[in-house]
Amino acid sequence: QAVSLLKMYVYGMAHGVKKSFWVTLTEWYGFGGEQNAGGYFDNVGLIRNPLAGGRKYKKLAYHTYKKMTEVLGDADLASIKTLQENGSCSVYRFVKHGGKNVWVAWSDSGACKAVITGVRSPKATVTPAVPNASTGEDAGPESFGSSLIAAPGGSVNIELGKTPVYVEEE
Repeated sequence: QAVSLLKMYVYGMAHGVKKSFWVTLTEWYGFGGEQNAGGYFDNVGLIRNPLAGGRKYKKLAYHTYKKMTEVLGDADLASIKTLQENGSCSVYRFVKHGGKNVWVAWSDSGACKAVITGVRSPKATVTPAVPNASTGEDAGPESFGSSLIAAPGGSVNIELGKTPVYVEEE
């Protein structure tokens, strides 16, 4: 759910969707009177419903959404540019207010190598878009694990997997 959430929002923005809405903030256990039926609304919320067999806590998708708003919140959404979208690698560039670039990238078919060009700083920060945690209950700001990588000649070579990453100019 967390991986799909980010991909859905970024892909939609890249293709002209100006607003996307999440189905429901909390899981809607028993929607339509279907108790324990495993219905659609039992699982699509960003916050767990304790009636659905667990404690109430924020899911990984919640933390992913929160990180997305932190990283892309001040970006000019009209500035999004699709740099690569070929079924293997997907790379999109946003321009934040003040001119700083941020890229969102992932692979839909296993690992792929992408070259991100136009980096205007000697280093870039790479941050996974989904926290490294088993559940949202275990996730927090420290579970994203950013790393600093060199950007020689204004480019970053990065190995992408199915989990999206943010690449930000320093």
